[in-house]
Amino acid sequence: MSGIIGDNIGRGSGVIASVSVSAGLNLVHSTTSTSSVSSISLDNIFTSDYDLYLIHGYNITHASASHGWARVIKSDGSVDSGSNYQTVRHWVNQGGTTGTNDYGVTESEISLGYDVSTTGITSFTAYMYNPQSTAYDKHFYGLCEATDASNIRCLRWTGTYNIHDTAVRGLNYLASTGNIEHAEFRIYGLATS
Repeated sequence: MSGIIGDNIGRGSGVIASVSVSAGLNLVHSTTSTSSVSSISLDNIFTSDYDLYLIHGYNITHASASHGWARVIKSDGSVDSGSNYQTVRHWVNQGGTTGTNDYGVTESEISLGYDVSTTGITSFTAYMYNPQSTAYDKHFYGLCEATDASNIRCLRWTGTYNIHDTAVRGLNYLASTGNIEHAEFRIYGLATS
């Protein structure tokens, strides 16, 4: 093959640069829970291999009407359940009703889900940036979709971060009340080179 493309395939720089096999979106963790449990530990997932993680939680149901929460698992393995999270939430439901909740450093969790029970289901997509950094706060941004017990569908945007300057190695998912009946998680590392 000759020409501008053929002459540049496989080069480390130029018009077409070589890309490493690990570049892009890489599945680093997969969990499915089908038993009634109080929390689900997604531990030892965040490493220095990636700066950005994409987290999918889906097919989530709770034993009773409950919010879905997450707390970070610090590098020492402890779950941070202190009032060390900040949250701004904006939501809109199928009827066009909107609302905003703005919280200061008084939250003890990352709010991910709407009120769902075994008659409703929720899912979320979230990003966590630079969880292994010890110099910066851990930024967490997510979007939640839910259908509640009254069959009201809701979208909720959540921006939350943990204010501790400590490395984070995972997340602990839990319901605000009661148990989690079913949940599936897929976590991907995003490589940029």
